[in-house]
Amino acid sequence: MPNIFDPDFDLERDGDGALKRQDFVGRKAGAQRIGATVWELDPGATAYKYHFHYGEEEMLIVLEGAPTLRTPEGTSELAAGEVVSCLVGPDGAHQLTNESDSVVRFLALSAGDDTDVVKYPDTGETLVSYRRSDADGFKQILKDGA
Repeated sequence: MPNIFDPDFDLERDGDGALKRQDFVGRKAGAQRIGATVWELDPGATAYKYHFHYGEEEMLIVLEGAPTLRTPEGTSELAAGEVVSCLVGPDGAHQLTNESDSVVRFLALSAGDDTDVVKYPDTGETLVSYRRSDADGFKQILKDGA
């Protein structure tokens, strides 16, 4: 059984010269419609590009550390226990980075259909995806204007 306080990371990647790790706890718990992922960011790591979803609502719960949240309103530092809701559409744009000297860990929850469109305003990219709980699916990144 997965445990958010004792993650068994599935994926480790270099993000901007610093490691970030993910444990897909929702999938491991058998969820089919709700995504749940524990993220761990070393100092200097960015979880993902600034983005918003057209088909998926997200919630971020800080478990440890002090990540920096970027939204359309600007940036702010979060504290352990804080909960952020990222609504569908441009007003829900978000990005988490670790600008601190300590590890950051957060739980990302998502709810939506298997199909999603994700917009990356900084890079001019759009991701179209079809995901299934068994990790099969389709992803295609499109450049705006192409």
